[in-house]
Amino acid sequence: MIHSTNSNGEDPDGAVGISWYRPDNFEQCLAVFDDASEMHDTYKDWLADAELTEATAKKALKEAQEALDLAVFKHYPTLDEKAIKTLLIEDKWHATLQGRIEDEIERITAQLANRIKELDERYAEPLSQIVDEVETLSQKVQAHLQAMGVA
Repeated sequence: MIHSTNSNGEDPDGAVGISWYRPDNFEQCLAVFDDASEMHDTYKDWLADAELTEATAKKALKEAQEALDLAVFKHYPTLDEKAIKTLLIEDKWHATLQGRIEDEIERITAQLANRIKELDERYAEPLSQIVDEVETLSQKVQAHLQAMGVA
């Protein structure tokens, strides 16, 4: 498990992250870890501790979320109309609308870039070059028709 340290270098209670290992490479990990002496002796022991730590963390997260929800619920009636409008319009809806507008701008920009590329490919040859090519090919066709005795 990965533990955090505070500014005093102390290790507070509680894991910050859990490293997951496979049973087939647990022994190899122990062989290369500098702190292998602090690790569990067996994969089974480590897995039990990791699962317990994960369950404890999930429970703590759920309890914290419920406490936050309750605090928000209790605080909401104390808000005035201006504060409610600020929360809804500026903090909630504004960010959503801004994100959607930015997405639409990106979509339209990409669409325009594709259209410009398509037009560039279509009109890559200048008209004068195309006219010259048509004239050259027309002369070849005329020569073939004359050779066939048709023209």
